[in-house]
Amino acid sequence: MCPSVNSNMRTSSRRRPAFTMVELLVVLLILTSLAAMVVGVGRIFAQQQERRLTATYQEIILGAIQKYADLTGGVPPNPGDPGPGGTYGEMEVQRPPDMTDTQWNIYARSAILYMNLIEERECVNQLAKLPQGAILMGQLGQPAAFVDAYGKYMDYRDNGAYGGPLLISGGPDGYIGAEYGAQYATDDIRSDERTPQ
Repeated sequence: MCPSVNSNMRTSSRRRPAFTMVELLVVLLILTSLAAMVVGVGRIFAQQQERRLTATYQEIILGAIQKYADLTGGVPPNPGDPGPGGTYGEMEVQRPPDMTDTQWNIYARSAILYMNLIEERECVNQLAKLPQGAILMGQLGQPAAFVDAYGKYMDYRDNGAYGGPLLISGGPDGYIGAEYGAQYATDDIRSDERTPQ
């Protein structure tokens, strides 16, 4: 045999370097960890964006409330809780059958605020700055009401903690602490920027 032929045979029979199973698993684990971090950061970013958007909705609505106060001499009244009955104060707001008492109270206060504000042309002009999703149109003859970036009704108080009008969003969980209990207040978004205790 010729030495050159023998050396060619050796090189062709050598195995090419390849990844071992352990190396592939380590790479897969690293890629999975990176993907989980990206998804987590994306979720946090989306929640921050929804909070900012809700705060912007509240600013615009408070601007309309201020215009209403300038025109009428006072902020729209908060008639309190309607209770389990059908109408709300002097305004005709029928209770949908699928709402709990708490949901009904929040919806009704928001709807009454909306109905008061749209009576004044300057308030309507201010509310026109809201994106379409910030006002949830009522169904089956129900009036519209203000909602947050999460699609939940915002609550209205004519006399908040600092003496002025107050809008409260339940935040990501949709539960407003003042209505459902203090344990739900931690993620509330308040127009007075007061941090719940």
